Amino acid sequence: MSIKDETVFSDHVRELHEGTFENEQAILKHLHAVVRRRLKAIGQWNLPPKYLGYDGESWEQSGAMDDLVQDAYLVCILKRLPRLTEQVEKTGTC
Repeated sequence: MSIKDETVFSDHVRELHEGTFENEQAILKHLHAVVRRRLKAIGQWNLPPKYLGYDGESWEQSGAMDDLVQDAYLVCILKRLPRLTEQVEKTGTC
């Protein structure tokens, strides 16, 4: 994860905690880019989404990427929000 990624996610966690978060599309767009990079890095980008349990012929031509991003958001951010908030408060980043 790059420094920009850390800043975006840390800012997002901070805004959620403070109740000032308003731009869902921006964080989802950023998460799309992060997930896309990760899929490419692990060699899954050119394989059908079914290999990771999603419907569709490809990541680009189906709603599979949106589904994966939503799942990643739920599991990686919302489910861990209390701990992420604690981390951001202590260190300034997550």
